Amino acid sequence: MEKCRKYERLREAACKLTRAKTFGTGAVVVGAWGGWCSRNDETLKKMDWSISEKYKTILCTMALERTVQLVNWFMRSTTALALRADRRGRHAQQANRT
Repeated sequence: MEKCRKYERLREAACKLTRAKTFGTGAVVVGAWGGWCSRNDETLKKMDWSISEKYKTILCTMALERTVQLVNWFMRSTTALALRADRRGRHAQQANRT
């Protein structure tokens, strides 16, 4: 709900940009393992959208793939967080002693 309230501030700008008469916020949640949250159906119903189970599966798969790509990019581009062998476990402890 917090995200929905956050985007509520965009009501005027979104309506002006899209020439929409109505504006609403909602959420489509995909689980950590790519699962469809049953409350997503409530969001889709509010938007008067009807999508098949197959399309829901595709949406979840795409969201999961994009999330993995984003995390991979972030980890490669952030050297302080990069998972490097020289900074892990007992090898890192031994290197720090010498």
